[in-house]
Amino acid sequence: MAIACNPATPAPVLLRLAEDESATVRQALADNPEAPPEALGELATDDNSSVRLAVARHLGSPGKAFAALANDQHQSCLLY
Repeated sequence: MAIACNPATPAPVLLRLAEDESATVRQALADNPEAPPEALGELATDDNSSVRLAVARHLGSPGKAFAALANDQHQSCLLY
């Protein structure tokens, strides 16, 4: 998890972590201020609502992430 939330972690590593089996790791990635937009776009449709919420809060999330979140079934994701 420390790698996922570290802003100095290289983008290719962060992109691989977007597919990690641990929701905790994926959420840490979505909270990382240097998370690649591609990873955030992928995480916007994550099965875990905490991961999607972290994407919704991330200022660097791409438009396609917000488009996916606009139809989110979890209300807290819609508040951001």
